[in-house]
Amino acid sequence: MNTTRNLTWLAALAALGACGVGDAPPAAGTPTCADYCGDVMAACGGGEAQYASEAECLAYCDDTGAFGVGATDDADTNTIGCRIFHAGAAADDATHCIHAGPTGGGVCGTWCDNYCDMALRHCTGEGALYADRAACETACAAFATDGAQGDAGGDTVQCRLFHLGAAAGDATHCAHAAPDGGGVCVD
Repeated sequence: MNTTRNLTWLAALAALGACGVGDAPPAAGTPTCADYCGDVMAACGGGEAQYASEAECLAYCDDTGAFGVGATDDADTNTIGCRIFHAGAAADDATHCIHAGPTGGGVCGTWCDNYCDMALRHCTGEGALYADRAACETACAAFATDGAQGDAGGDTVQCRLFHLGAAAGDATHCAHAAPDGGGVCVD
């Protein structure tokens, strides 16, 4: 880690906690939300930006617990490591930015991997969308995948992913991520 990244990581620890790992810092070489956010912000700016700010990225990664940790050589799993891998590739080829973004762009985990991970994490109790992962995967297989990351409307998995991200802070968005689209993720 470079000094700037170390300071960013320490600031993230102080503000948000150690990605749910208690008081101990992560093991050397273990991908962290701070590493990921620093890398994706550096590699993917302008029209390829995946987050409005590093703080937004850290909140998404830390607060939602959206991704597993993984390893920095992951290339196709729903992990922080995969997103770091693609942020590194994006430094030379911006088409990797979407893979490094919050939904993984269908590469860092499938659209349905990301959808079901988030649906089962954010929409629980009375707001649960599915009884289990198998039910979620069955429903997700029927969703169109031709939307764009960040779509807030349209009958696609991308729209549902957008609302699941919002559901981390506001559970009313769970209904928009449901199979029927909750009146929002519809055509």
